[in-house]
Amino acid sequence: MENSMPAPTLRDLFERSIHIEKQAELVYRELAKRFALHPESVVLWKALAEDEVVHAQVLTQVLASASPENLASPAPAQVWTNVSAILWLMSQDLLGSIRCLKDAYELAHQLEYSEVNAIFEFLAVDAIPGNVEREFVRRHIRLHQKRLTDFSETYQGKNWQEVLMQ
Repeated sequence: MENSMPAPTLRDLFERSIHIEKQAELVYRELAKRFALHPESVVLWKALAEDEVVHAQVLTQVLASASPENLASPAPAQVWTNVSAILWLMSQDLLGSIRCLKDAYELAHQLEYSEVNAIFEFLAVDAIPGNVEREFVRRHIRLHQKRLTDFSETYQGKNWQEVLMQ
C-alpha cells in the first residue's frame, strides 16, 4: 500500500506564504538592529519590515474571507514549488554571511525579487474580487520593491563595504 501525501491546497499555500512574510519581517528587523549605527539603512530595514507585516495581514484577511471550497482546491503546482523553495531559503541562516551593508542589501534584493512577491500577488489578487483591491496589492508590491531601488540609487554615505554590522 502506497503512503501518498495529500495534494497541497490553496489553504496550505496561504499558510506557508504567511509564514514566509513573517520570516521576512524578522530578517528586516534583525538587520535594523545589526545596522543600528547606520540611520539611513535602519529606515529602509524598518520600512521593509512594516511592509512584510502588511503583506501577512493582507494574506491573513484573504485567507479568512475565502470560501472553504476555494481553500480546499489544489494549489497550482508551480506556485507550490516556488513557495516550497522560498520556505527552504527562509529556513537557512540568511544573516550568517552578512558582514556589511552591501551584503544586507543583496540579501534583501534576493528576497524581494525572488518569487516572494509573485506568490503574494497570485494569492492576494486571484483571491480578491475587486479591481480596487487588486490595484492596491500591485501598487504595494511596486512600492515595496521601489524602496530598495531608491535606496541604492540615492545612497550617499560611505562605501557599502565599509558600513559594517554591529
